[in-house]
Amino acid sequence: MIHRYQDNCRFCEHFLGGQRCKAFPVAIPADLWSGTNQHRSPYKDDQGIRYTPKQRAMPDAEAFMSGNY
Repeated sequence: MIHRYQDNCRFCEHFLGGQRCKAFPVAIPADLWSGTNQHRSPYKDDQGIRYTPKQRAMPDAEAFMSGNY
């Protein structure tokens, strides 16, 4: 699967929008933003905040089966 440049950031619970997140409120470093580094281990100046997938609610079975989710 080909991912766009910010996919890793976009699905992180710390993402604030634009090219900012709680770890990097001014600007996410280029190698994180590009996906070259997935930010699963410490990174300089990340304030101890790392990639954490957003929690997503699962649709109930009836809604899922009917396609209304």
